[in-house]
Amino acid sequence: MLKRRENGFDLEKFVCFDEEVEKDYIENGDMDIEIVKKCINNGHLQGYLFQCLSCGQYRLYVDCT
Repeated sequence: MLKRRENGFDLEKFVCFDEEVEKDYIENGDMDIEIVKKCINNGHLQGYLFQCLSCGQYRLYVDCT
């Protein structure tokens, strides 16, 4: 089975962790998801995506200057 890829990323997997991170932040009320969507690379608001080595879940950390 061929997987749809763009810029080296498996798009189906990308959608999965995008939904997973958004669901986690909405449920826990830790962050306004609109702020996360405004993160840009090398900008004042930077997001970092981590994947747990034990369970495979994704977590997003956001930092600002």
